[in-house]
Amino acid sequence: MSKTTHELQEEINKLAAVLYRLDQREKMSERAIGELRWDFRLLQGEIRRILILIQRILNNEHHYTVKVTGAPMAITVGATGTFAAQLEDNGNPIPLPAGSTFAWTSDDSNAGITASSDTLTAVVSVPATDTATSITVTATTIDPDGKTVQGSVTVPIIPGVSHTFTVSVTQSA
Repeated sequence: MSKTTHELQEEINKLAAVLYRLDQREKMSERAIGELRWDFRLLQGEIRRILILIQRILNNEHHYTVKVTGAPMAITVGATGTFAAQLEDNGNPIPLPAGSTFAWTSDDSNAGITASSDTLTAVVSVPATDTATSITVTATTIDPDGKTVQGSVTVPIIPGVSHTFTVSVTQSA
């Protein structure tokens, strides 16, 4: 748990304690009404602090994603497609952490995947006998926080050109 998240939990616990005290009020004597007003002021302060902490978490926490791209965005049967992966922090490209690599997979068991030596790109081979209409290519890695993250792209598989071979016989003399 990050420091900011821990602070948020402490503020939520304080808020819960104030709400419990408010719930326990049975008789509304003048003293109780005064305490109630004081508790409401405390409650307002706690809510304000919680909102500030939530905003701080949203602004400071990392949201790592993997973006997978490929061009052209289709593969013809019997051909290959090249894909690239990029680790991103809140949508901004960042280098892979030391020791991290991309693991490449696809949902088409007939397709072959060959990753580059640095694993930043991969070539996907779709055999001529493949009958799938699309393929989803996924890259998975470990982010700087030690969590597994992945990204995918789905591209169509285009049927190849079929050939009809014939023999033409003509008279030459």
